[in-house]
Amino acid sequence: FPSHDIHSTMPNKYLGNNALPYGLEGVDDIKGKPKPLLFGECHNVTPVLVNTSKLTYQVNDGAVYSIPQAFDSGISLAPGLDYATIALLQAATVAPGTYATCLAEGYFRLGSSPAGQITCNAVQGASASLRTTAQIAKQIVTRVVSVDDVYAQGVQQVDAANSATVGLYIDTETNIDAALDQVVNSIGC
Repeated sequence: FPSHDIHSTMPNKYLGNNALPYGLEGVDDIKGKPKPLLFGECHNVTPVLVNTSKLTYQVNDGAVYSIPQAFDSGISLAPGLDYATIALLQAATVAPGTYATCLAEGYFRLGSSPAGQITCNAVQGASASLRTTAQIAKQIVTRVVSVDDVYAQGVQQVDAANSATVGLYIDTETNIDAALDQVVNSIGC
C-alpha cells in the first residue's frame, strides 16, 4: 500500500471551542489534536478530556462496544448507566465514584472530579472475531481505500493462521504504515 496518513483521511480534530459547561471539542489545550481511534481491545488507555466542566472523556471517534473499566490513578471506578446519545449523557446525573457511558458515540463521563490520571479499558468490535489482527488491519486500510480493494482471501488466510485478538489505540497523528506495523507485528507477521 502507498503511505497514507490516517489523520489525512479523518478530518476530525478538536476545535477547542467549548462554551463551558457545554461542548465536546475541548478548549485550547486540545485544539487541533486528532480525535482518538480505538481498534480491537485496549487496556489502560488515556482517553481525551473533552469537557472539563462535565468531566467527559472521549475514547474513540465513533462507537465502541464497551468501556468495561475506568480508573482514577489506578483505582477502579464503578460502572454506571449507558446513555443512547451524548446529549443524554451530558444531561445525566452521574454518582460520585462512578462513570457513565455513551457507547454509541465513544464517550464516558465521571461522577466526581478525578484525584489523578484517568485511564480506561475499551473494546471496539462486538465479538472477538472482529478484533483479530486481520480484521483490524482491514479496518485501518479501509479508512483510505474501498473495502472492495481489500484482498478478502488474504484477510481470511491471516485470520485462519492466527485468530488472536489485538488492540490499537491511536491518539496522535499516525500514518497507515505505522498503524499496520503495530497491528501485524503483534502476532509476528
